[in-house]
Amino acid sequence: MEKTVARLLTPKVLQDAMELFGATSDSYRLISDMENFVYECMRWDGPFILRITHNSHRKLSEIVAELGWMRYLSDHDVAVPRSIRSEQGTLVEAVDVENSCFFITAFHKVDGENIIDAQACTAPVYQEWGRIMGKMHRLAASYVPQEPSCRRPAWFENDILANITHYLAGQPKVIGRIQRVLDHLAEFPRDKDAYGLIHADFTDVNFFVHDGKITVFDFDDSEYHWFAYDVAVVLFDTLPWLPHLGMNKDDFGTFFWNHFYAGYAGEYSLNEYWLNQLPTFMKLREMFLYGVFHKKWDLDRLTEGQQKMLDEYRFNIENDVRSLDIRFVM
Repeated sequence: MEKTVARLLTPKVLQDAMELFGATSDSYRLISDMENFVYECMRWDGPFILRITHNSHRKLSEIVAELGWMRYLSDHDVAVPRSIRSEQGTLVEAVDVENSCFFITAFHKVDGENIIDAQACTAPVYQEWGRIMGKMHRLAASYVPQEPSCRRPAWFENDILANITHYLAGQPKVIGRIQRVLDHLAEFPRDKDAYGLIHADFTDVNFFVHDGKITVFDFDDSEYHWFAYDVAVVLFDTLPWLPHLGMNKDDFGTFFWNHFYAGYAGEYSLNEYWLNQLPTFMKLREMFLYGVFHKKWDLDRLTEGQQKMLDEYRFNIENDVRSLDIRFVM
């Protein structure tokens, strides 16, 4: 989280946010502070998740659109967290602070664990993961928001990509490589069977497994994008962290893909053209994360691991290194 925003979240602001949604205890646990401040708190009906979002990160209309999308998915039997209304009966509250504000939302805590902690890194769970994503894309293809004035951003409106020259100042070669990819993407068709509202971060840390079933959460990054990008995010972000079962990276990638896409294709399908674009979307993901790290990390106080990751990403971007050498087949 940027220092300027973190400074604004005082103990009083946090206490006020908890009270707005009926917290019954002063105790809480910080879960994440990367883009939002996310806490696990307690109230009369059990633990709940409190999310505090600065208005520099999301507009109110974008949060309303996010909740509407989640409600639509829930109504069509996709397991997502249930929103909690505040003590005043609203889904989003605001707390003013220094000529800005935090938007507060809350959700019931879902059962289960992430795929690694649950020891659920199995072919059937990979297939179910793909099935849920395929179902979300099928639903997105016909989704019309109930409140047209409240919408999620399109991919090119994302702060990181829109302001990449600012975040990566002094890196002309990297910026040039990124701009080349962005110009290439601008030529892609946006037919509704390939482009729509996606999760954009459906990785191993953003869903829980319970009794073999998946509940997906954290829709904060949801945006209008190509469905293939949603798939590419999983391939780029998650594969390095899953147990490889004695296989090398590419062989495990093929193993994972065969099961994941079998589930996906049971609900939806990407034609050969879009499967062939997956390496491009994986490269876009690498570029996007490289920008995110420059925005969120303290570049003057990088850990050894952070510096290593930045160096690796920069090398890969500048030299157009392909992250996964497998054939994406239907």
